[in-house]
Amino acid sequence: MKLLLRAVLTSFLLLSGTAAMAQDYDELIQQAVQQRNAGNMAEAERTLRQAYPIPPNKTEVSFLLG
Repeated sequence: MKLLLRAVLTSFLLLSGTAAMAQDYDELIQQAVQQRNAGNMAEAERTLRQAYPIPPNKTEVSFLLG
């Protein structure tokens, strides 16, 4: 029983962390786009570089950095 509870709790924490990372990623992308649209390219690049290590698929952030 303890092993099952531990497995469920671990899964929940991992999924919560993944959801938080996805939310952070989305917020960073939105922030970078707003910075870019305001003409602040250096700040947008810094924000995108913060977002780069988060997702396993880097297509969107790579495109925006380009």
